[in-house]
Amino acid sequence: MTPRPCWRWWLAMILPMATPAEVAGQRASLVELYQATEGAGWANSTGWNTSQSICQWYGVICNGTNVTSLRLRRNQLSGTLPPGLASLSVAYWIELSQNQLHGCLLYTSPSPRDS
Repeated sequence: MTPRPCWRWWLAMILPMATPAEVAGQRASLVELYQATEGAGWANSTGWNTSQSICQWYGVICNGTNVTSLRLRRNQLSGTLPPGLASLSVAYWIELSQNQLHGCLLYTSPSPRDS
């Protein structure tokens, strides 16, 4: 049996399950990325832009229903990063290096009332 890293258990304890609206927002952001970066031409686009759970899409790592990581390094993405990608607010790791991408990921910290 392979031991599980402690940090994953700890992360599972602090992240609440995403609401259906939040899951729909995460899906919309990921579909926007797929469409903006020529997803059909990616080296691996398994599951993307299908009815499968986004947590089953290649490179999407979830904790429950929250996207916590997006790992699409060297996957032949090409184009401009869509602004909606910044709405993956729970994601702690976004790895898009070694692709042909333009633009920036904008991070907005939560307002004091959101805390």
